[in-house]
Amino acid sequence: MGASVSIRNQTPYTWHYELVGDGGGSGTLHGWGSVERKLNSRWIHCYLKLRYDNHSSNSFSYEFNSHKQDGSQTFTIIETSGRSLIQLLCDTESNSPTCPNYGKQEEDRIRQQQEEMERRRQEEQRRRQQEERRRQEQLERERTIQQEIERESELSGRKVSKGREKLRQKLSLKGQQRHHQRTQVLHQMIEDDAAAIKRDEHGDLKNKFDELLKKYKITEDKSMQEDKLENRMKNLQNELTLQYFGEPQLSIWCQLTIDCAISQGEQSLTERFSILTAVTELTLTNDSDTDSKEDQLPDWDQKYDFLISLLEQLYSTNPTVAQKLVLSILDVFTEVSEKNKGLLSQILFNMIWTPSEILLFLRGVSGINQDLATSILQTSWIFSLLSLL
Repeated sequence: MGASVSIRNQTPYTWHYELVGDGGGSGTLHGWGSVERKLNSRWIHCYLKLRYDNHSSNSFSYEFNSHKQDGSQTFTIIETSGRSLIQLLCDTESNSPTCPNYGKQEEDRIRQQQEEMERRRQEEQRRRQQEERRRQEQLERERTIQQEIERESELSGRKVSKGREKLRQKLSLKGQQRHHQRTQVLHQMIEDDAAAIKRDEHGDLKNKFDELLKKYKITEDKSMQEDKLENRMKNLQNELTLQYFGEPQLSIWCQLTIDCAISQGEQSLTERFSILTAVTELTLTNDSDTDSKEDQLPDWDQKYDFLISLLEQLYSTNPTVAQKLVLSILDVFTEVSEKNKGLLSQILFNMIWTPSEILLFLRGVSGINQDLATSILQTSWIFSLLSLL
């Protein structure tokens, strides 16, 4: 005498079944589907095996007695109330095993991926909006600066035009014959005035240089005393830098960095003297501090410490020269991206950080990913803008 086995899938997921018994069989049940299989004879030990969709192993292996209920059994696959489990019910047996709801887990995973993609999309949209806002603000600042430059140029142009017109009227009164002579005299006067200014600046700086030597009781090598002033200044600056560190290996990097910065920044002789004065005061008034730093700091930190102290010293006496110097020093740091150099220039221009604080930042982010450094700079920029609101 045979038996009848019905399998009902009351889930939206696909299940593969195998009925183990006399004449059993196997097949696939798609979502909300059902099937009925016949057994040729009734066994005490029959089995229904269920495997989820694309899994390789069975989720259920259910043993049942096909003699029960006149040989008619019905199996039902359902989701539990919380949808966290799949339960297999049999109308002739009391056992109701469960397994994880793999389909729900997959749905949750897909939903989480979609939510994560949406979150990233929104973050990217916000980032682009912030970048666009910063770009527009930068363009507005540049436009304002350009308008100011144009206004000043226009005023200067008017003054020059008025001066030329007055000169033309004066020359026309003297006649064409004396025009050429008068022009030559004026040109000679302009050249003489320019030469006098240059001589005065050079002479004034020479006096200040001599006063600096006298103030700090510095004895200059006799072979250098007849050299050009700029060469004497550079030689003294190198000697003081070497004295600050106490050994050539540590001073060479700072010497080259300052030399490259001065060369790229095109500092005037007066500005170079301001830098020399700051180096002199830093070296000759902080000897005890320098000794302790050499004992405590590694070589790399000593180099940065020197530049930071120099910028602080210079910023206290001549902020403009300190700003120009740190902007030139930025070009020496080849590992810093152009975008981050631009952000640092804006931060300096808007007086958010001092030159020494910018160098402290460069030391802190040395060797890290430039995108992370960009994020830090942009965050500082945003906070500074919010503080103004």
